[in-house]
Amino acid sequence: MRKIYSTTLLAQAEILRVVLRRHGIESVLENENAAMAVAAIPIPAIPFVISVHDEHAEEGTRIIEG
Repeated sequence: MRKIYSTTLLAQAEILRVVLRRHGIESVLENENAAMAVAAIPIPAIPFVISVHDEHAEEGTRIIEG
């Protein structure tokens, strides 16, 4: 799996996942630093990261940037 996009906006991440899925690319939404939030360590924002299988990373990045 390769990370192709990161945002602090959950809605944006979910919309991008739908766009990728419409192009036949399945993705995973990861919540970086979630453990820090659970432990009550102050952080400015928790980024949501979209990851795809390695073979789809280049195409997925192109679609998101498109």
